Amino acid sequence: MTRAVTTALLEAGQIAQVFPLVRARLPGIDLPRWRRHASTRVRKVEAEGRPARPSPIRQGIVVAWSERGYACGLAEFRIHNDLGHGRTLAVDQVMAIDLLDPAVVVHALVRDLRVIAAENGCAALHLRAAANDENAARALGAEGFVPDDALFCLPLTPAAAPPPWTRALS
Repeated sequence: MTRAVTTALLEAGQIAQVFPLVRARLPGIDLPRWRRHASTRVRKVEAEGRPARPSPIRQGIVVAWSERGYACGLAEFRIHNDLGHGRTLAVDQVMAIDLLDPAVVVHALVRDLRVIAAENGCAALHLRAAANDENAARALGAEGFVPDDALFCLPLTPAAAPPPWTRALS
């Protein structure tokens, strides 16, 4: 049985609708924080109510929708210049939740991301996924992605010691 997954750019009125998906992947995120974050990345709407689509789109969030209208995946992207690869479509967050086959969701998201990368003349597509998500790793490998670099994270607290250049000399 072939399932249909549709994709579209996230619009302002859908921000709360996709929050359960975000919360499933990032449990520490609350709705106000997600609203602030997503609102800077959604399509702007023209005065007549039609979505404004600058050509080409340089940043945004692609959402995958199930046949029943539920958000089952999203990919947050931006264009940047990478020292090694040149103009690159960087996908900072990718989420795909499907109990039967997450590869269907990943395929739909990657299909749209490839189009956006081509429209922007990108030489590469960098995608960051959860380190422990084996389903995503398999699905991305099937789409042609190969590990390139590792992302390491050093969590910083606001109360951390000031940087050395701000300390008084002894």
